[in-house]
Amino acid sequence: MTAEEVQELGYDFYLKFVPESEHELLLEANCAGFQFAESIPPERWSEYTISYDFHICPPKKTPILINHKITPLKMSSDGHLWLAFCIASLSAAPSSGNIEVTNFRNERLWAYRNNQWKEEQIILTKREQDVVYLLVQRETIKGIAQKLYRAEDTVKLYQKSLYKKLKVKNRVGAV
Repeated sequence: MTAEEVQELGYDFYLKFVPESEHELLLEANCAGFQFAESIPPERWSEYTISYDFHICPPKKTPILINHKITPLKMSSDGHLWLAFCIASLSAAPSSGNIEVTNFRNERLWAYRNNQWKEEQIILTKREQDVVYLLVQRETIKGIAQKLYRAEDTVKLYQKSLYKKLKVKNRVGAV
């Protein structure tokens, strides 16, 4: 299916290709996102991204767990969401759900659990931030060590600490 076909289907894409058992999750993520948005001025919405994980079931194929991120870009003159930037990628999570909002300006994170938003603090050291940056660039442990002028074992410790803080198991989840 092409991007144009997905765009043409609009919200019907979700109804057609997301398992019925996860339709309620999509509705919950949508409602929770708007609930969160009500707590901030519309002119600041573009600083925030909501993300959540759900399955896509391509015809005659195995379901795929994806991570969906939505960042508002433009508001209508009456303050409603008019245009958003959406990204779908393979999820590093073990299951669907995981509704979160992040603010790219101050690196704050809110998780939606038990019908409420809760801010979670993830504070990365400068070295952990450097490691994430280099992981995004697909550097190996050896390459990261060379660029940071650190021993490979030291980089592995940064990486282990980073994974623990981010609650992920591998570089895909960290990125």
